[in-house]
Amino acid sequence: MRLPEIIEIIEGLSALHPNKVVSQPAPLPFSQLPLSFLKGRHMCEVEEQCRKLCFVDWANGIFSESIPPDATKFWIGLRRYKNAAGESAF
Repeated sequence: MRLPEIIEIIEGLSALHPNKVVSQPAPLPFSQLPLSFLKGRHMCEVEEQCRKLCFVDWANGIFSESIPPDATKFWIGLRRYKNAAGESAF
């Protein structure tokens, strides 16, 4: 990877902050997320999951009061989230 590509990825990481990812009504467009490492693998599946994020009631579901501002805690919680059928939703 060249340095400009890495800089773009690092700058794009702020787009993965919990408040930006789940913001309603307009989360950051999928095309602007720093996901170039996917290189087409599962891209449609990841895009669909990203669309679902803003429709989950995070504050009353997996997180006790509000979405944690700490990105690590948020993404761990997201990984543990189960839908009504008890299946991993993301």
